[in-house]
Amino acid sequence: MNAKLFSSTLVLAGILLWAGCESSRYEPASGLSGAPPALPPAQPPSTETEILTRAAAQPMLPPEGQGWRTLFDGESLKGWRVTEFDQGGKVEV
Repeated sequence: MNAKLFSSTLVLAGILLWAGCESSRYEPASGLSGAPPALPPAQPPSTETEILTRAAAQPMLPPEGQGWRTLFDGESLKGWRVTEFDQGGKVEV
């Protein structure tokens, strides 16, 4: 009895899988046009200088989260001190 139930279940599962996999396999997708997607116009590759110039022109965004403080004001060395190394050099902005 168990073998007959098992084989019946196996046959039914096979039929359901076969019917489910073959339902709309050969129908074209709807909503897609036959034309290839539009591509942006080709631009010559940027030089390193151009990339850095564009990056430097963008404003700095503040970091996400709370408790951040800037380490350098971009104008002076206020709040910084000289670290004494063996071969220290002149500190300048």
